[in-house]
Formats: sequence, structure tokens, C-alpha cells
Amino acid sequence: MEAGVGYLTHNLDLYDHLRSSLQNFTSLANGMLVISTLSLICSLWYFSQFFVSDGMINYRLIPLSVIFFGVSAVAFSAVRGILFLIQLILDRSRAVAQSARGKKISSLKGHAVRDYMRGMEGVLSTSVSLWWDAHTMSLRTVFVLIPGFLFYFLGLATLLAYALGLFMEFGG
Repeated sequence: MEAGVGYLTHNLDLYDHLRSSLQNFTSLANGMLVISTLSLICSLWYFSQFFVSDGMINYRLIPLSVIFFGVSAVAFSAVRGILFLIQLILDRSRAVAQSARGKKISSLKGHAVRDYMRGMEGVLSTSVSLWWDAHTMSLRTVFVLIPGFLFYFLGLATLLAYALGLFMEFGG
């Protein structure tokens, strides 16, 4: 049984490129979260003189770039949270597979062997099921990552349009 569990976990590690992809996605999400948050803070600091007057916030004057940077930061935070959950599921899958190593068969009677095999099948099926859930969840993460990038670039575009408008107004 030890060899079978070792074979399963070895194959999961050998053919599973999700762990390295998760590290790359995590680095990307962390970097974009920092950039997006810094862009949000800088744009809030710059535009604060325009939308706070007489101690009241004038919501109509909040530029779209602030909103886009905020939505982008929220999207990248969500991606980071999802990646953390995927890592937890993968660790749980490995732990479940490793738990099968210590199980011993009580006797060589027919019913004991059947019960032992059913127990092993259940443990390993649970491990593979968790592994599959992590993979499908990671594919769905892209649908949160893409809007994060989209809103960040929309924020940059509106900020550049605003800066170009100021340049044209005062420069020309």
C-alpha cells in the first residue's frame, strides 16, 4: 500500500504543473495588487483637492480612473484570496493521500480485506477529488483576473485622457 500511495503522490507531483502555475499567478496577483493599490492611492491623493470641498465629498467629481483603480484592486485581492484557497485545497489533497500510508489491515479475512480496500479507495478518491477541485477552481480564477487587468488599464486610460485634457487646456 505504501508503494501505491507513493506512486499516486509522485505522479500527482510529476504531472501536476498547477503548483508552479500557482506560484506564478500568486506573484503576478501580488505585483498587480501592489501596483493597482498604489495607483489608487496616488490618484486619490491627486484628485482629493477636486472632490472634497467645504468638508463634503462631491461624488460627481470623482474621476473614473479612481473608480477603475479601486475595482481593479478589489479584483486582484479576490484573485489572491482564491489562490490561497486553491493552495489550501492542494495541501489538503496531499495530506489525505498521505494519511493512507499509516493504515494497516487488521486480518486477512475476506471482509477485513474488502473493508480495507474500500477505505483506501475512499481516501484516495477523496484526495484525487480535492486535486481536481483545485484545478477547476484555478481555471475559473482567470475570469476574475481578466477584469482586474481590464479595469486597471481603463483606469490608466482615463487618467491619461484627463492629463491630456489638462495639458490641452493649459498648454494650448
